[in-house]
Amino acid sequence: MHAIKRCRQRLGINKNAVRRQANLAYHTGREMKSFSGENYRWLRSRLRDENITEDGIRVHGNFVYLFDTETDPCLVTAYHLPKEFKQ
Repeated sequence: MHAIKRCRQRLGINKNAVRRQANLAYHTGREMKSFSGENYRWLRSRLRDENITEDGIRVHGNFVYLFDTETDPCLVTAYHLPKEFKQ
């Protein structure tokens, strides 16, 4: 799966850890609606780049995870948060 490959590269973890982190991020990560200002705008830019709905973004740790929520949540990709991003 493309998402697992990209996440392994970006997060530096193995395949099983990607699945665990994605599950953890989806269920316990902060949703996009809990952010405002510059952080919210940066997350919106990720939506446009990946064609994802607001429900599909979760911030967990130092990463933002993008999920396709059309049917079952399916991990699309993950990005490092920029240094300026304030949680």
